[in-house]
Amino acid sequence: MKKKLKFLFGAAPLAALPILALAASCTNKTEDGVNAGYQSRILKETITKNKIITKIADNYLEAFYEDELKLANSDEAKKDPILFLMTDTTTSSLNAKTKELFKYYAAAKLKEDPQFFWNLKSQFINANVDTNSFDPTPYAIPDDQQLNFILKNSDVITNSIRLELEKMLLIQIYFLKDRTEYKKLANNENGLDKYQLSMKAEIDKKDTPTSKRDLYNSFNFADDNLYLLKYLVDNPMIESWSFTDDRDMNLRLGQANISSFNDFNNLAKYQPSGIEQFEFNPTASANDHLIMTGSAENFDLKNLRAYKGFIKNAINAGDLSTSLTSLQNDLSSIFGFLDPKNNIVYSQDSFKFSKILAQEKNNPKIIETAALNTKAQTDKLTSFDSGDFTFEGLTQDSTNKSIYTKQIKVGSDSYTLQFEQKGTITFDGQALTVPMQLSVRELPNRHFYDFKSKLEYNATSKTFKGMDQLPEYNLDKYPTSVDVVKDNKIEAHYVVKVAPLYTNKKFKDAEQKDVERKVFSFDLTPWSNEKEQVIIANNIIAANTASLFREAVKYFKELGFRFNLQNINQDVLDALKVEGLA
Repeated sequence: MKKKLKFLFGAAPLAALPILALAASCTNKTEDGVNAGYQSRILKETITKNKIITKIADNYLEAFYEDELKLANSDEAKKDPILFLMTDTTTSSLNAKTKELFKYYAAAKLKEDPQFFWNLKSQFINANVDTNSFDPTPYAIPDDQQLNFILKNSDVITNSIRLELEKMLLIQIYFLKDRTEYKKLANNENGLDKYQLSMKAEIDKKDTPTSKRDLYNSFNFADDNLYLLKYLVDNPMIESWSFTDDRDMNLRLGQANISSFNDFNNLAKYQPSGIEQFEFNPTASANDHLIMTGSAENFDLKNLRAYKGFIKNAINAGDLSTSLTSLQNDLSSIFGFLDPKNNIVYSQDSFKFSKILAQEKNNPKIIETAALNTKAQTDKLTSFDSGDFTFEGLTQDSTNKSIYTKQIKVGSDSYTLQFEQKGTITFDGQALTVPMQLSVRELPNRHFYDFKSKLEYNATSKTFKGMDQLPEYNLDKYPTSVDVVKDNKIEAHYVVKVAPLYTNKKFKDAEQKDVERKVFSFDLTPWSNEKEQVIIANNIIAANTASLFREAVKYFKELGFRFNLQNINQDVLDALKVEGLA
């Protein structure tokens, strides 16, 4: 491996590398002004810059796909190893990754310009490339044969799609550590990220801000998706479907309540003429780029209108708050219809929980035990526990005495209600107050209801008694639909908060000690499997390729990938700086 990488570790100046012959020929020394001007003009041209950056990207990929390169022995493979792997369908996983990421790249380009690839053909013609075998269709993603044509010829046009895809490939490796060769470089012998471990001494300093230390300790450095997790914590994202409409509001007030996906779509396709326009608030164009939500949503998101894509979470309020504390406090993944007035997100599970509360109507009746009254008779009302009370109609858990359950049915669906005593039991001389939390075992953790049960105290008889008039559940914050009218216009949103959860995990720390603590991960989210994480990563990469490439190569430098830039031409240096390579 070291032999493969030695030119990247400062062993040779960048200008000395054979792959950068063009850059090497343009040093800072010139014999006459004409030559200097000519060199500057050539090197500032986009095509030339692209060739230089592509060669550098090739070198990274050659290091990270070293095992596959060993199997590529043909003359074509030796001539341009990475291009061969990107286009070879027989032995290369890089080819599959290239095609996968190209679909995301192409979808983004077609969204900006439906004729992007059709117009590409004229660029090839102007560059004297034979395009008889290249006939892309407007509005469509090119097929595999057309992609190979683009990859093999994009070095002669300004749109170097090969370079863009190589950048995306490198970012994906950075996000997911899905190459063995790369993991050997990035992780230590215990499988922990070297760069994160190198920061520990700095983090442990007394003057390090608590927030910075908390963030550092919020990750497991053995996770392959470490940098995807960190990105989502630092750069909150949502997948969004949304539209705003103020037409005919005098007729539509009171008719903009959403409780189902059909309600959302009916609002999204509204036309005063009554004639549906399918291009108005359209569905997602690339269905396989959508991520999963909860199974209870029971709707194929490819049919949901007004798709906006993976975008930065700019709301940062309510359930979509993006602070570290908010992310750490999220009990389960958040997705559903957004109330525009308070930024609370309601899923189908939210509405189910609301219906359960409405059906149950009242808090369960708390009943004093003989043990509690004995404490009262002997003036020992100083400490309390779950043995001091029980609940009418509930079953106490056999192992955790603080938990009570009740089986119910709502329609044809069965649920287990869980009532758990949480918090401190208090006694003020007049009543014993027991803080309780109601949740439903079949629903995600974020759906719960806090209430307080009270046992009234009779000082004369020194006895406790539950209230005969049971409090009703307050349903004001638990609606069964969302009114999406705000400021006299419809503001409809369906959102998926694309964020990891902060959950307990067991792992080995930097000292190889077994620890159990909360860290961010995709465990217990709809995206716990690798396929969903790849979709999340690819969407982010396609939307932020330039900035993420700079972030990735900055990390690669920390692994030792550095260039000796002495005596390099200033224009080359400027081009490398733009890409984060210098």
